[in-house]
Amino acid sequence: MKMEQMIKIPLVKYCLIGITGYMVTLSLFWLLVGSQFRWSSETVVFPNGHAVIGELADGTEIVQSFISPMDEIERIEVYFATCARINSGLLTISVQDLDTGFEYLRMELDADAFLEDTRYDVLQGQTLRDVSHRRLGVVFRADSAPERALMLYQDNTARDGYTLAINGRESVGTLTMEIGGSSRTSFNRSFMIFAIASSLILAAYCVNLIARQRKGKKSYGLSFLYNISKYRFLLNQLVKRDFKVKYKRSVLGVLWSLLNPLMTMLIQYIVFSTLFKSSINNFPVYLLIGIIFFSYFTETSSLGIGAIVDNASLITKVYVPKYIFPVSRVFSSCINLMLSLIPLVAVIGITGTAITPQYLLLILPLVLMTMFCLGMVMLLSSIMVYFRDTRFLWNVLSLLWMYATPIFYPESIIPEAILPFYRLNPMYRFIQFARIVVLEGVSPRPRVYLACFLSAVIPLIIGILVFKKLQGKFVLYI
Repeated sequence: MKMEQMIKIPLVKYCLIGITGYMVTLSLFWLLVGSQFRWSSETVVFPNGHAVIGELADGTEIVQSFISPMDEIERIEVYFATCARINSGLLTISVQDLDTGFEYLRMELDADAFLEDTRYDVLQGQTLRDVSHRRLGVVFRADSAPERALMLYQDNTARDGYTLAINGRESVGTLTMEIGGSSRTSFNRSFMIFAIASSLILAAYCVNLIARQRKGKKSYGLSFLYNISKYRFLLNQLVKRDFKVKYKRSVLGVLWSLLNPLMTMLIQYIVFSTLFKSSINNFPVYLLIGIIFFSYFTETSSLGIGAIVDNASLITKVYVPKYIFPVSRVFSSCINLMLSLIPLVAVIGITGTAITPQYLLLILPLVLMTMFCLGMVMLLSSIMVYFRDTRFLWNVLSLLWMYATPIFYPESIIPEAILPFYRLNPMYRFIQFARIVVLEGVSPRPRVYLACFLSAVIPLIIGILVFKKLQGKFVLYI
């Protein structure tokens, strides 16, 4: 490669576009998932005791104190007992900071409104904020007559940090309660550190590329950009050819990209809805997401497996970077993927599935799945050159892979013993991500992002390394 040709690449422009796009992506991600990732829901369940504490009769005061395990408390549920009696009188409940004496709330309730085993939320929709590690107390008082008073369930198990007091005297055990709320996570700081560090690394790499270009030095990054620029027309023509060949002499043509996922969904819906519909929420959308994602994978791998062999006449006559051919097969399948998303949007609208801003996160699993497919295509197309039976073996393996992916059945039917191995399936990860976003309208948890990233990057690296190692002898075998 001549270095004077390398200088013609508008590298500064490419770098500015790349850095700007990356920072915009990080900002958009922060807006979409920031609030969800900054807080984690927590629940603390006190012992589920069935013994009853003394009557909340006139003059009785019961105080359950505890150290708040979370930053914000959104509910405090207590369990009352009536012992099948008709209760009367007035019950007063308050929540206090026992160290400062500050009273967060106080309420008065009629005792006759409580039924046996009543589960009552003391906060009634209010939220106690900034209470992490504060010593709080839930105080019960009543003016009921004996044998007309409510009682509370308790457990005689002592717990560190939890104290139960009756009329000022400590008692062993805790009330049967459930506390729910949320705590701040370290996401803010971690994300900022990651964003700044990764942006600086990207900027440093771009500066290094620019410096190498000006000095006429070689670089894998420069070579890739140069080849993409030089062979952009060829790549464009290969993508168009693959796309047109697929629908050659077809009456409906491109419409099959829309009809295929819909017809497949309809057939599988009829077959499997009686088995799994009751255990899967919004089964049509659940099913169609799995079909679209896995169809993209099977189409890409089926076309890409012959990327080198099918272009033997061109490879043996002129020099072309050989990875252009697997890349073109993946890009042509991307067009079909984009078209197949139209039926998904239609089914989402028909079923009344809520559309949220988090839908923008779907770009991530689509990009990562494309990276995964590219890695698989480079691996398969390399092996195909040396072992022509690869195509036939892959047809069987891809069918097995389909049944090992929860396309039409729920994950809950998988035996617990094999579930860890089952989750190593990359297609499971991408489909799971999309279903969480679409069906639940929220962002997946951070570990899902990490699993999807690793599921894409590891196969891509393996595919590139194998392709690079074997490509030198392709012309001898094709």
